[in-house]
Amino acid sequence: MAKRLPATTGTPSTFNKNAIIIRGARVHNLKNISLELPRNKLIVFTGVSGSGKSSLAFDTIYAEGQRRYVESLSSYARQFLERMDKPDVDLIQGISPAMAIEQKTNTRNPRSTVGTTTEIYDYLRLLFARIGKTFCYNCGRLVTRDSVRSITDALNAEANSTGSNGSLKLYMVFPLPSHEKETLPQALANLKKEGFFRIVVNGEILDLNEAELPKSVKPSDVSVLVDRLVFRSGEENHRLADSIETAFASGGGKAHVLLLETGTLLKFSSNFECAHCHIKYEEPDPRLFSFNNPFGACPVCQGFGRAIGIDMDLIIPNKERSLRDGAIQPWLTPKFRENQRTLLSIARQAGVRVDVPFSELSEKELNIVMDGHGDFDGINGFFKMLERKSYKIYYRVMLSRYRGYTTCPECGGARLRKEALHVKVADTRISDIVRITIAQAASFFETIQLTEYEKEVAKRILEELRKRLTYLNEVGIGYLTLDRLSNTLSGGESERINLATSLGSSLVGALYVLDEPSIGLHPRDNDRLIKILKALRDVGNTVLVVEHDSDMMRESDIIVDMGPRAGEHGGEIVYNGPSQQITQDNGSLTGKYLSGKLSIPVPKHRRQSNHLSIKIVGAREHNLKNIDVTIPLHSLVCITGVSGSGKSTLMHDILYAGLKRIKGEPVEKCGAFTALEGH
Repeated sequence: MAKRLPATTGTPSTFNKNAIIIRGARVHNLKNISLELPRNKLIVFTGVSGSGKSSLAFDTIYAEGQRRYVESLSSYARQFLERMDKPDVDLIQGISPAMAIEQKTNTRNPRSTVGTTTEIYDYLRLLFARIGKTFCYNCGRLVTRDSVRSITDALNAEANSTGSNGSLKLYMVFPLPSHEKETLPQALANLKKEGFFRIVVNGEILDLNEAELPKSVKPSDVSVLVDRLVFRSGEENHRLADSIETAFASGGGKAHVLLLETGTLLKFSSNFECAHCHIKYEEPDPRLFSFNNPFGACPVCQGFGRAIGIDMDLIIPNKERSLRDGAIQPWLTPKFRENQRTLLSIARQAGVRVDVPFSELSEKELNIVMDGHGDFDGINGFFKMLERKSYKIYYRVMLSRYRGYTTCPECGGARLRKEALHVKVADTRISDIVRITIAQAASFFETIQLTEYEKEVAKRILEELRKRLTYLNEVGIGYLTLDRLSNTLSGGESERINLATSLGSSLVGALYVLDEPSIGLHPRDNDRLIKILKALRDVGNTVLVVEHDSDMMRESDIIVDMGPRAGEHGGEIVYNGPSQQITQDNGSLTGKYLSGKLSIPVPKHRRQSNHLSIKIVGAREHNLKNIDVTIPLHSLVCITGVSGSGKSTLMHDILYAGLKRIKGEPVEKCGAFTALEGH
């Protein structure tokens, strides 16, 4: 049980190693208070607002723990860290290195995402670098680095499938090495200097010392003969192995096998490239999948996922209007109305419906509207024309009116270069994983199908991924996607992400100080949050929580109630002890509310509505499903729902941003909706 100590100075005669001892704390409004807190417990600091909870938890205990940790580092390391002043306290003993998880969005970095903050994306990069398979973006074939063994296996499979008694007559060849400025006779002369005198043209062998090539033969038609041999399935053939090595060495990493019975040409490459398309690829490497590294970032958007282009939300401001009614905003002006007439004239022939809402057009119809048909240039052609004539001020103004940051056309918002987006694990790209929710990603890695070799290689990586995804899901943010920008998160979401990250790091013996982690969390998810905090405690950490939530108080080990009131009337310890006994303390205002002696009365009569309201029509940003919402004016209106249900999207991204846009004020991003009525 926690003990209240008298405010004295000096060193205690006996030091309790299992407790944090604070004496004479005077930070802000704290009135020279002293207390003892047991280690490895879940401790809640509560009390009315302004009573001194944060002053004790953050500005005293956390500040001293952090200061001592920094002071323990070398002078070289300390110069890079912020200098922290010693809090106004006589004595603190038994304190551990401290970490604060506060109610704020910690970063404004546009590159930071949920995946990078939680380190999950680092493990994803490692997973794809270790067991990822690259597929050619031209032909879709698996890209591999061929060897003697892989070619032998391919010939074994070919011999067993052709029914030729397990034997194959073949030529081992390689394509004629040549350069752009080198003629065919020069290439053949160089070939003879290297000791190759026989070539294969259209399946026939020609001796360079005897025959002359027809003038119609191109360098690409010529293959250089290394050996003629018979391959028998299941037999070890050293001659074949030597021929393959020679072909790879002289052919710039390329070796071909011409099967005489069928005339089939099998292509192989010891380079990491598609043997059929000869497109070279980067071998999977962790930096290839990093959008924060120039090596892996998309060259167009530099890894941001967005680039300046035409903003379709500005071109089609109301997607419920039809093409005939003028859904395409730039074509309503007298100068460009001809484009509208051309579209309507070719619509029937092109199969485009002009009397249905723009949002209901099919993908085929949208492609025609965007890319054109016949004499109709389409929206893309129209804006290319504006760019060609941008030397005129009118066209530059027109372009600027409809330009904005849009999804990068090169990477589709994935932020990565093209080669990285064609590496797959379990037939899934890394961009596909970060776009699904955390809950879906956790399910994906629980049921992922891998070969025994892949399981062995990725065993530790998969363990970390599953553990961290599970923690994020348990703190109630399973609805977030891993590519969600960190600067778009609410304070509560940021705090719970940091909490799950701390649990995933498996630190032991640390002191965690949290600032109201239940804010923004629906009561449905409170139990999951408390379970996480207890797990953090059970692995050997001390958890201090500044909190007003009654469930958190009841589940805690110790409650420290500050008060009795706020400001200069606070700064004292009203109660310090087990959470079960606070209801019996008559001096604790918190205890009276927890016991039910005091409660917030529900008003018997409500204000009458004046029938004025603002109506949001067709809200469809993020997960909002084209909903209509009527909000009474001159009233106190509560918007509620479980975490991730769309509350903030409706209020901030649509109502607030939409009103700013209507009033002519600048707004960076406005959510998709049809209309705001009654504004």
